[in-house]
Amino acid sequence: MEFNKTPKVSVIVPVYNHDQFLTLRIESILNQSYQDFELIILDDCSTDKSLSIINSYSPSKISHIITNRQNGGSPFKQWKKGIEKAKGEYIWIAESDDYCSSNFLKIATDTFNADPLISLFYSKSEMVDEDGKFANNLDWWYSDLNANKWNESHSNDSKMEILTYLSKKNTIVNASAVVFKNTSTIVWILNEVVNYKFCGDWMFWLIYLKSTDKLFYSTNTTNYFRTHNNTTRQNVNYNRNFEILKIYKWVIKNVYDNQNKALLFKYFFDNHIIKPPRRFFFTNTWLLIKSTVVTKYYFSNIILYYLKRKN
Repeated sequence: MEFNKTPKVSVIVPVYNHDQFLTLRIESILNQSYQDFELIILDDCSTDKSLSIINSYSPSKISHIITNRQNGGSPFKQWKKGIEKAKGEYIWIAESDDYCSSNFLKIATDTFNADPLISLFYSKSEMVDEDGKFANNLDWWYSDLNANKWNESHSNDSKMEILTYLSKKNTIVNASAVVFKNTSTIVWILNEVVNYKFCGDWMFWLIYLKSTDKLFYSTNTTNYFRTHNNTTRQNVNYNRNFEILKIYKWVIKNVYDNQNKALLFKYFFDNHIIKPPRRFFFTNTWLLIKSTVVTKYYFSNIILYYLKRKN
């Protein structure tokens, strides 16, 4: 395929040690029924065969290959590098261990063409294991917010989506399922999240959507995202926990009034602390969280102190 000098979509694939999944990822992009895109691949100093796989494709298929001599330490630094190179009107961050239906870009671009107010499109996602076998859908993740909302395609006002759903948890679960408009503020937003290692996508969606009109969710195409040992989703640690607190603090400052602040904190404690399997979500070597009245009171005050701090 020949790349358009002014493509409609910039597809950005950040890669780190995903050689066993990378060929399927690239092929699922190149075989899209919608072909007006450029492909930008960034290798973050992989130690496996990822770079060899990337280099096996001809320059006519990959418009840019960017390699790091040293690992950057955050996938969101790779997002920023890729977007700075992007020429497309829309951006798709296609993570290197995922893949998708061949009509993914066609459904996304048709959605944008149908309603110019839509700035972000995301599709149904299904979890698959290392062998590509179905592992789970996301009903369990959405069930405490709205058991039926994600069973069918729908649009929503961006600010209402933040207030009702995205402020509580990352309901745009996997970046590979998302295509969004390439706006002038994106690099600035990425500067706010480049030091995140785990939850930067959630923070990005919040800041990005706050200045847009609408988003759209589609069940007419599918993103398949991997659950395996070599993924940040498997790493529950203090840094991830602290990033979640930073996001909640941003929400309190930028979204919620006093009444909703109290509701947010209750949701935070009930779902991130008490509710299994997250009872030990905020565990580290010096603090073991258990669902006792004393611990709840003590830990609540720690969280509230942090959320009220100016910095």
